[in-house]
Amino acid sequence: MAVELAQAYVSLIVETSKIAPQVNKQLGAVEKQADKAGKTAGGKLKAGFVSGVKDLGKTLLPAMGAAALVAGFKDIIGSASELGQSIGGVKAVFKGNSAEIEAASKAAAKNLGLSRDEYNKLASTLGAGLKNKGIKDFTGETQNLITIGGDLAAQFGGSTKDAVDALSSAMRGESDPIEAYGVALNDTAVNAKLAEMGIKKSGGTYTEQQKTMARLALITEQTKDAQGAFGREGETAAGRQAKLSAAMDNIKPTIGTGLLPAFS
Repeated sequence: MAVELAQAYVSLIVETSKIAPQVNKQLGAVEKQADKAGKTAGGKLKAGFVSGVKDLGKTLLPAMGAAALVAGFKDIIGSASELGQSIGGVKAVFKGNSAEIEAASKAAAKNLGLSRDEYNKLASTLGAGLKNKGIKDFTGETQNLITIGGDLAAQFGGSTKDAVDALSSAMRGESDPIEAYGVALNDTAVNAKLAEMGIKKSGGTYTEQQKTMARLALITEQTKDAQGAFGREGETAAGRQAKLSAAMDNIKPTIGTGLLPAFS
């Protein structure tokens, strides 16, 4: 391990002159994101972030230790790789509708406090589950559930990811996690909703598709008071912090993509 780190350190130091131009090249795209996030944080992020990145090649790299140097670039470049994988997951699940999910993921930092990568991963998990349950509009329902997750997190606390994970569990018939957000999806509630919807049993029992439809309806009804909460709470300290964190997470893959050729 020590030998590998030493080799990586020597290689990176040699490549410093190549890395710096790659960093500066990416600043055209990164600066806009940093500027927007900086204004939200009080106008200070842009100056600190952009200045730091511009000086990366000529100042920071030589001063960093081998382990920190390798770990730092591995994290940045790894984030670019992970985003590419999550985009691939979205395309595999949603196919012709993947552009709709990708568009939503690009706006997720502002709208939900989620990075693109986080949104893509949550959407792929939810979408695959709904698709396998036979829900026709699984693309629209996926986006709706993630939005509700953001609202539940804003109202009850915790992260959007945790709330969406609870909703994803609910779609699998696990009612306990979502109860923490005031939603009752036990068998009694689901059967009552199915009867109310006029859905008939098939072979003496309800199908998974039917039960999933009832769960979706119950979630929409029982989260009515929370819907829109993220937008209402977006300018609070917690809301702004979530947005800023997601925006910064979105910047790392942008830098990592540009650095990948020099790093390799």
